Amino acid sequence: MKRKISISGWIFRLLYLNILWLIFVLGGLIIFGFFPATASVFAVIGEWLKDEHSESTLSTFWGFYRSKFLKSNFIGLILFTAGYVLYIDFYFFIGQQGILNQVLYNLIIILIILYLIVLLYVFPVFASFDLGTFEILKNALLVGYNSPVKTLFTLIGLIFLLTFLFYLFPPFILLFLSSIALFLSWSANRVFNRIEDLRSF
Repeated sequence: MKRKISISGWIFRLLYLNILWLIFVLGGLIIFGFFPATASVFAVIGEWLKDEHSESTLSTFWGFYRSKFLKSNFIGLILFTAGYVLYIDFYFFIGQQGILNQVLYNLIIILIILYLIVLLYVFPVFASFDLGTFEILKNALLVGYNSPVKTLFTLIGLIFLLTFLFYLFPPFILLFLSSIALFLSWSANRVFNRIEDLRSF
């Protein structure tokens, strides 16, 4: 039987998780701590959503952080490199004349869209399934590709959430990463369930 948690209880949980994230990011000297800590936030929230948190939040967080440290940093390196290359290419081709440049510019736009899809789902996939590095990236893309409508609503919802955190109610910035992770994990679980239903059908 799932426990019902009040709104204040969720706020306290998310605040605590955000504090853990910050501590472990700093503990990894920021560069090496960012992606493992972020992945660990998604792992904890994944257990919350499934109501499978048999261990304490700290134990779950630390266990995932430690065991997935290298893999999460490798995935982070791939994402950062890909994002940087796309950023440079986008600003290189923007405004360029010629048919070939226009074709390449449109190709970059398509790749950026695919990259954003991967960003939406990579951490929920990483936290939910025991897969290899490139399988995680591939499945993050496939999940979004197979559910374009839900992915679009997830992106719109994320924009609204960021607007709320930054502009409408700044105090909630203290819940920044954990609230985003909660929203993306919840959205991803709906997509995962839909895919499972289609496969079982």
